[in-house]
Amino acid sequence: MNNLEDKGLAKQIVSIKKVLVAVDLSHHSEATAFYAAGIANQFGASLTIVHVYEPVPLSEYTCESTFTLLDNQHDCLEKILEEIA
Repeated sequence: MNNLEDKGLAKQIVSIKKVLVAVDLSHHSEATAFYAAGIANQFGASLTIVHVYEPVPLSEYTCESTFTLLDNQHDCLEKILEEIA
């Protein structure tokens, strides 16, 4: 805090309205999401959690079980994101 006080920055008011955090569903990103949630809560800001993944090209897989596998993976990822949020 001394550095902030020395520079006169300690008296400035910080206003955060939106927090955006990207997650890859690893343990590190889970911790990052909780940290971002704490920041959003502290400032009364909205929190947006983003997870982007590249789907498997279906042209490479033609059996019905592939669709079931992808649906199961999608459901699992949704549950994890709901737990984080």
